[in-house]
Formats: sequence, C-alpha cells, structure tokens
Amino acid sequence: MDVETPLRDPVVGKPFPLRIVVTWEGDAGEYSLLPIELPEKEGVNIVNSTMSSSRMGQTNRVEYVVQLRIDRKGETNLGMVAIPYRTVDSEDRRSVETDPVTLNVRSNPLPMQILMGAVAAGGLVGVVLLSRSLAMSRRARRKAERRVEEREDAQALLDRIEQLKSLRVAGDLGGYLTGLAEIAGECGASAVEFSAYGELKRLAEKTKFDGYHPSVEELDSSYRTVHRWVKRAAEQHSAPGDSVPATNG
Repeated sequence: MDVETPLRDPVVGKPFPLRIVVTWEGDAGEYSLLPIELPEKEGVNIVNSTMSSSRMGQTNRVEYVVQLRIDRKGETNLGMVAIPYRTVDSEDRRSVETDPVTLNVRSNPLPMQILMGAVAAGGLVGVVLLSRSLAMSRRARRKAERRVEEREDAQALLDRIEQLKSLRVAGDLGGYLTGLAEIAGECGASAVEFSAYGELKRLAEKTKFDGYHPSVEELDSSYRTVHRWVKRAAEQHSAPGDSVPATNG
C-alpha cells in the first residue's frame, strides 16, 4: 500500500490531492475494498474523493484520490488512514492502515513577506512610507497576488500531470486520459477552444466506457498536448526572470 502526497507542500485553504494505492496479486474478487476512511481532524476538510480499480497481469490495483483542504498553516498530522475491506468468504468488515501521514502546509507567501521585509529594512520611517505606498498601489498589489496564485495553480497542474503517469503504468488508460482531459479543462478558454481538447475528451470517454485501447502514439500525443497547454499557462503567469521547470513525457 502506497501513499502519495503532493510533490510540493500544499497551500493553506487550497484543495490538493492525497493518493493511496492498494495492490494485491491473484484473484481480483478475493477482496472487496470499501470507501476510504480518514481520521477526523480539526481544520482538515474532504472536498471530494474518487476510487478506481484496474488490473495488469496478475496484479490488482485500487486507487483512492482524496481532495483535501487544510485551513491552518504548519505541520498537520492526518494520522493513519484506514482502508476498509471484506473478503470473498466473509461479510465481516476488516481494515488495513497506512503509516501515519504528515503534511507541512504553507501560506500564500507574497503579502506578508512584502510587509515584514519593508518593516525590518526601514524601521518607523519605512512603515510610514510603506503605508502611503500601499494605499496608492492596492490595485497593483492585488494583480501581483493574483499572478502568484495563478502561477501556483499552473504549477499544481504540472504536478498532477506527473502523478497521472502512475495510472498509465498500471494500465488504467481510461483514468489516465480522463485525468489529462480534466487538467486541460483547467488551462483556460484558449485551450478548451482547440479542437484537440474535444478529441481528447472523446478519446478518454471511448477508452473508459467503450473498451477502446488507444495506441502508444495517441497516449503520447495526448500527454504532449496537455503538457504544452499547462506549461504555456504557467509561463503566462510568470513574472520576468521566473522559469517553469521542464518535465519529461
């Protein structure tokens, strides 16, 4: 059983995925896995959760993706996550538990860092000047804050693309393509208006629901297209001098 936390520390108040993968060898019907159970923690909210299953060779795989939102900064211990199940020959409910899950939640960095840096550098005179400057530049500051949030959202999409690769490796091609289509839909109107977006959605639906098996070229092309859209969105929201990390398809 594997627990995959986000590649970057989550931001306070923003949803992020927690992924748990359970695998076993042999008969898929030997175990019946049930919806996941997270310990109740103050300030930790479940936004959404999904559960999908696949099989490759003799390996059975069930993947849980829980969208969480944590409303306080700092270290949050989620505790051990219970995976309930039943066996084929018993109605008794059993469970296995993950190792304790701990996350470090960070704040949106821009507004407070600007204020504290100015106070430390300029003392009382700096505070007076800063107050005047802030009063005159609220619009510019809000624009900068939005740019930081949009850039972080775009980086989160890049992280999600990388996490999707595990579905392709496991043979869940419908889930893989559906995930790419969902990410593409979050890249803005410019991406959604492309005919390639509609083709990707149709390919995902045909693969997930009609038993279609896409070719390697179709899978690679879909990945490259969505990755290009996400990277373009990240670059659009980057300030001068920022760089967007490249990833390999």
